[in-house]
Parts: sequence; C-alpha cells; structure tokens
Amino acid sequence: MPNRLACALAACLLLLPAARAEERSFPPEARKGVLTPGYFPEVEIDGRLRRLAPAGRIFNQDNLSDTPATLRGRQLPIAYTEDRDGLIDRIWLLSREEQGRKLKVSAPPRQRLPGVPSSSARSCKPGSRAMKASTPAV
Repeated sequence: MPNRLACALAACLLLLPAARAEERSFPPEARKGVLTPGYFPEVEIDGRLRRLAPAGRIFNQDNLSDTPATLRGRQLPIAYTEDRDGLIDRIWLLSREEQGRKLKVSAPPRQRLPGVPSSSARSCKPGSRAMKASTPAV
C-alpha cells in the first residue's frame, strides 16, 4: 500500500509541470498593454486612465483570479478586453514567454440563427422543402 501511494504521488508531481506548460489562448479582440493598478475600479493601461467593469476579472499567469489591490504599485504586462461600454472586463497578466510572443487567439464562435438547426439554415430558400416544412399552416 505505501508503494502505491508513493507511485501515485510521484506521478502527480511529474505531471504538474506539464499542466503549467499549456499555452493560454485569448479572445480575438484581446489587446496587449501595460497595467498600473490604481484604486478600484480605476486602472491605468498604457498611461491612459481606464475603469474596470463591475464584473471585471484579473487572471494571473496561472489563470487564477487576482484582486486589483494585490497588484497596486507595479507595472505589469497584460492582455485585456473591453466590454461594449468601453470598460475593461478581463485582464490577463502575461508571463515572460507570453510577452515576447504574439497572442494566441481562440477561434471566434460560428454564428447561427437562434432556434434554427445548422443543417436547415443553409437550405432555407423560398420554395425549398425546408422552407415549406418550417412555414406554419394557416
């Protein structure tokens, strides 16, 4: 039994660095900048005073959430996104490796019509079977 426990612990320790090595992906609209945290909800990005959104989140290099108060007084390289009102809604603190690279962006989601299955969305032309099947009988 102690040998099994030791083997399991050793396996976990070996997998730990591999989990950290995974490259983070960012949304396509993410930008790079330099953050100087101020008094919440104000932050300075690239010398310009900005505000965090009410539900704004800050992620550290391990993708864990950080509070703005723990970062105050430092200049940090970041990636960030804005909401539709121009408020900063997400901030990622960049590691040294991520600073030197271009941001790896995730693919944007495919647009679909609400309530329409993707297979019938392509064949909805006037007079088609899909169009007749979806038209309510009067």
